[in-house]
Amino acid sequence: MAITYRAGNTAAGAASCVITKPAGTAASDVMFAAIVTDTGLVTPPAGWTTSTTLTNGAGNRLSIFYLAAGGSEPANYTFSGGSTITQGNIDGFIGVDNATPLDTANTSSTSTAATVTWPDITTVTNGAWHFAISGDPGGAVGTPAGYTARTVSGSGYAE
Repeated sequence: MAITYRAGNTAAGAASCVITKPAGTAASDVMFAAIVTDTGLVTPPAGWTTSTTLTNGAGNRLSIFYLAAGGSEPANYTFSGGSTITQGNIDGFIGVDNATPLDTANTSSTSTAATVTWPDITTVTNGAWHFAISGDPGGAVGTPAGYTARTVSGSGYAE
């Protein structure tokens, strides 16, 4: 089955961020969450796996998590931690391998510059998607060339 984008949602928060489950989420969909904080580590809801956490020179953090949906998912998910959770989003996908949702090791880049240089990604599995998530409390990060903006919030997320 080919990978297909299902839906996504965003939310802002304070010490926690409550994000509504993407519309139409079904068992075996894989959801990715991206949470931007000004400081501190983010605690995901039960069952979510941490993919990566990046910190820029100003102390802002971008934390990325994923979850393979079960048969009964809650209506929303609460991410907590950090002194302020600036923004968060969840995007759901159909057709992602539940056992190994990440095809390669995470490739990351942090910058305090106005221009982001996106690292090259080489997939292992035929049909794998390149998935880019960016976070900037100022909302200055644009969508990389060749990518489609999905759930875009004030903090500049894309994939």
